[in-house]
Amino acid sequence: MTGATPGATAPLDPRVNAARELLQRRAVCRADPVEFARELGLKPAAHHRLILDNIRALIADDTADVLVILAPPGSAKSTYAVKLAAAWALLRDPAAELLLCANVAELAFKFGREIRQTVADEPWQRMAGTSSSLAEDSTAAGRWGTPEGGGLFAVGVGGTVLGRRADLALLDDLVATFEVAANPAQLAKISDWLVSDLFSRLKPRGKVVMVQQRMAWNDPPGFVQRHFAGTSTRVRTITLPMLAGPEDDPLGRAEGAMLWPEWFTARTVESAMLDDVRWRTMWQQQPLQDTGQFFGADAIDTLMLQPELSRCTVSLCVDLATGQPGGDFTCIAAVAQFTYGGIAHLYILDLYRERCSVETAALKVGELARRWDASRFLIDDDSFWKASRSIFAGTLQASGRYVHPEALTIGGKDKATRAAPLRALTLSRRVHAPADARWLPTLRRELEMFPLATGNGVDDQVDALALIARKLGAAAAAPDALPGVELGFMGQAGTVRLPGDFGGALGVDLTRGPLLDPLAPTAAERGLVTASMVSKLPGESDDAYLHRKSHEETERVRRRSGIYGDGQGRMHVSAAVFEVLPSTRNDRLGD
Repeated sequence: MTGATPGATAPLDPRVNAARELLQRRAVCRADPVEFARELGLKPAAHHRLILDNIRALIADDTADVLVILAPPGSAKSTYAVKLAAAWALLRDPAAELLLCANVAELAFKFGREIRQTVADEPWQRMAGTSSSLAEDSTAAGRWGTPEGGGLFAVGVGGTVLGRRADLALLDDLVATFEVAANPAQLAKISDWLVSDLFSRLKPRGKVVMVQQRMAWNDPPGFVQRHFAGTSTRVRTITLPMLAGPEDDPLGRAEGAMLWPEWFTARTVESAMLDDVRWRTMWQQQPLQDTGQFFGADAIDTLMLQPELSRCTVSLCVDLATGQPGGDFTCIAAVAQFTYGGIAHLYILDLYRERCSVETAALKVGELARRWDASRFLIDDDSFWKASRSIFAGTLQASGRYVHPEALTIGGKDKATRAAPLRALTLSRRVHAPADARWLPTLRRELEMFPLATGNGVDDQVDALALIARKLGAAAAAPDALPGVELGFMGQAGTVRLPGDFGGALGVDLTRGPLLDPLAPTAAERGLVTASMVSKLPGESDDAYLHRKSHEETERVRRRSGIYGDGQGRMHVSAAVFEVLPSTRNDRLGD
């Protein structure tokens, strides 16, 4: 009989080795969703590994409260960030309660069914160390549980989640079509549902994973980022464009490198680029910022001086609200309408914006009518005006200054459609206001955000001003450019005479050519202007001259004043410098 070698260790039973390896593998998969994906037979690409690493950090390391993942269509973001993430979260903690939401209930139920199947399959059960992963009553695709008390509840966006609590909410492409993305009312409903319903269902340490291809500036990811900005809720965003940008690519790709080249092809990119808006929005995750795009970035012109009211028709534009706390504002705009070159222009004289009663609004109309000698007020012929008309009219009559109401038919049009005539006027630089008006910053902000801003009190000034534009009707569709004045030069110098029907200060819109303000009516104010071009200085080299000339012209364009005074009787127009002769009133050409 052969004895054992002294000091030798007896070989372990292979079953012990297998059990040890299984325990180690379970621990690895519970700690790392990337390894769990591989255990299920998946082959996560670089961006999938990045997504899963961030989900692990969100749940295990508490690195954020909301994780927003932006990626192009077809990048398998739902497979990894929703379906696999849900199965891994239950593997890590079978008592976890999950809430899954998609753009429609059918898709949410489909995902719920697939996740339930993953949890019931052998690979998941082997990693969980159980042969009974589902509760006995878990037959519904959209609502099932685990023996430990965890489980998943699936719902479409806008669906009822009352009575549910969630450790983890998984939100998949809540906006799926451009039709929905282009509808401010639909986006507002989704945003309201997120705040009032879904986020209120989270447990105190609950987490959210939002997966989306960008669809609009104010889509759910955009709303969430802005809604929680400056609060204690931490939002982390992972942006994965189809083609890498010049810097800070989360995958470390070189500029122009394609996402997931093992799957996407050059043909994919070429086809996506055929539609520039969709390419930038859905594929590059760079939605056009809606601020400043409906009305233009600089909708209100402040260069023109206030016209003589004797030449104008002044109207009050009233957007009437109930005055409830937290509700819409009542807005009353005093607007002067005048004609310049045969084209209608508007000058906003004053603007009232307050939450007030109908009676207070009527008194304000009377006050503004006296101040600006208004001949009428315009108002939408909606149900609130019809219900308030008698009270309004009686209060206005008692104020001592009655102005005739002119109710305009709404015709079921949405806000953007009703504001279209106002947009036409602003784009053609035909809406003006004093530069120092205290109400101008608020008005400009509202114009910039229209029509995608949501909530109360975000478009009342637009609604009020749209009344006068709608009243103008066809006049609002006048040409973009205003009639100008020919600038004739004779060599290095020349003269410009102001036309006989319009006197006063010469004004210039650098994008459309010279124009006049309609202010000065007298012949004495129709002066001559002598011009001298930017010229080469003695001893100045050609390169230095061209550099200085370019800089001066660029600086003048940058100032965007078209024509402005320097305090020494000189007017600057693009590359020309005009010296004002004494016959022209210089006090209207302030710095």
